[in-house]
Amino acid sequence: MTHRKPLAAALAALLTLTPCREMLYAQTPSPAGTPSRPEADAPKEPFAGWESAQTRRFRFIYEKALRPEAEAFAREADDIWNRVAEAYGVPPDRLDVILTGRTDLMGAHAEALGPSLWFYEDAPVTPDFGYRESWPRLVFTHELVHGTTFAYGGKKASDSPFGPVIGSLRLSGLPPWQLEGLAVLLETELTRGGRGRSPFFELQWKGPVLDGTLLRFDEIGKEERPPERQIYVAGYLIMRSVADRFGLGALARIEEIRAGGTSFSEAVKTVTGSSPEELWQDTLRGLEKRYARERTIPEGIRVSPQKTNLSWYRPALAAGNRVIGLRKDADTPMTAAELDLSTGKEKFLFQSSFADERSLTASEDGQLIAALRTERSDSRPGVTASTDLWTWSETEGLRRLTQGKSLFQPTLSRSGNRLVAVESLGLRSRLVEIDRQTGESRVLLESESMSYVQPALSPDGSMLAFLELNGERGA
Repeated sequence: MTHRKPLAAALAALLTLTPCREMLYAQTPSPAGTPSRPEADAPKEPFAGWESAQTRRFRFIYEKALRPEAEAFAREADDIWNRVAEAYGVPPDRLDVILTGRTDLMGAHAEALGPSLWFYEDAPVTPDFGYRESWPRLVFTHELVHGTTFAYGGKKASDSPFGPVIGSLRLSGLPPWQLEGLAVLLETELTRGGRGRSPFFELQWKGPVLDGTLLRFDEIGKEERPPERQIYVAGYLIMRSVADRFGLGALARIEEIRAGGTSFSEAVKTVTGSSPEELWQDTLRGLEKRYARERTIPEGIRVSPQKTNLSWYRPALAAGNRVIGLRKDADTPMTAAELDLSTGKEKFLFQSSFADERSLTASEDGQLIAALRTERSDSRPGVTASTDLWTWSETEGLRRLTQGKSLFQPTLSRSGNRLVAVESLGLRSRLVEIDRQTGESRVLLESESMSYVQPALSPDGSMLAFLELNGERGA
């Protein structure tokens, strides 16, 4: 990561920069379950220590190279604190916010023990969040809702300290779908974006509803059949049902009752008159009515094997009687595979540390390009990573194409003459074309104010489609 802008004058008046203990790098979490790969290249910029910056409500701790990203989060933070306090409950004051880089991860998490909020500097390249608002505002709202739930004291500020033990105890008996569903709902209600406004997020429950296979209440979170990330999807639908029928204030009342020692289910029934399971059943009936007209659209024929917990993702190539793509199930991690449509049989090609489910593309000449994440742990601060493109063929196997990059969502033309990918630049992303022989890249589209994601090439490579994200909408 390189310096992009000096500290803005307006922000300089707000923030007081002080040294921060270097040992904090050891707290950077290492992603679990990442398959072993050759180690990543050394970071593009040497580690130069940590800095801290204070706003009225937060202390930001960040690597020096991530100062522009820290500015972006700090500009939003205090206003988000006020919005969450008004709509739901007063967040803890003076929270530590740790901003980490070098991980090629898109996401964040809140820790009850601390307490603290952790953010990985890269913005996601998926459109699931709606993109009608900035990524820092969306993700900060989501995680601050978690921090508020951990410490819930109502809408009036409490004089009692928020200790780590209290935060941990508040999670006892709380279903994970409530935590994530509430945060997804409020990330939507308190911003102009959020997953609740995204048609891509809606597809995760719309498909199963139209198929008549949406989860039973007791299946939520078991991940035995679609949709994936069920605590987010089903949790949002249940909490949305509560908010639509009883108002946003009902969410706060549930937590206020639960804070008095009542179970979550009892608190929900006290406020709504229904149990969470009954709310789920009501939600399912409402969705079936909502999508009833769309059942007239002719249905396709299922071609992938029917197996518990099996997911096939967007095809990298569909030609003749074969489909190449990424798949995974309970017994096998994400794998590049070929599906014979005439027999339904799967042929495994190779397994690796794919960056996400859109990390494979293929051409008709048998070449596959994959975006694979590699790690190293011998440089500071802690685990560092890069996401590079690799080629695969049955004759040559897996071969590295690029070195030390942050490349996602590769797309090959069917003819194989062009290769385009998304390059992550922290809080924004651009489109680059990659030379299939040398791995060299050239920028196709870049903007200081917009991101470009999900490229798709026409069969002959003459045309390129993509999604443009300008912070307020996707087009």
